[in-house]
Amino acid sequence: MAYKRRKTIVDLREFPAALDLARSLYRDNNGHLRQDNECREIADLLGVSNIAVWHAYHRGDLGVPSPNSARAEAWATGQPTYEAVDKPCRRCSSTIRQPGDDFCVNCEAKYRDATKAARLANEQ
Repeated sequence: MAYKRRKTIVDLREFPAALDLARSLYRDNNGHLRQDNECREIADLLGVSNIAVWHAYHRGDLGVPSPNSARAEAWATGQPTYEAVDKPCRRCSSTIRQPGDDFCVNCEAKYRDATKAARLANEQ
């Protein structure tokens, strides 16, 4: 498993068997993939972590539609943020997010700062 975590994938479209499996699982599950089930099955086929497959799914690189097209477009074009109009932040209702985050830019920064401060306090 440690080897799987180190290995990452840039684009799964280079692996036709994985794409066929992804499309089949997507169809069988009414148009969605779950991180712990379908993504793990695809990851086992490729020898990578299910997180790498999950990220490829959200980027739109898995051969099936991304669940959040604005996020996928921002990720693909290298934009630092995107606007999630239909999915506001659960903490503050802002809509500006970074492509890999679930919360808005400000809440993610606050969380990172709080986590870093707590870690530093524990180390002392």
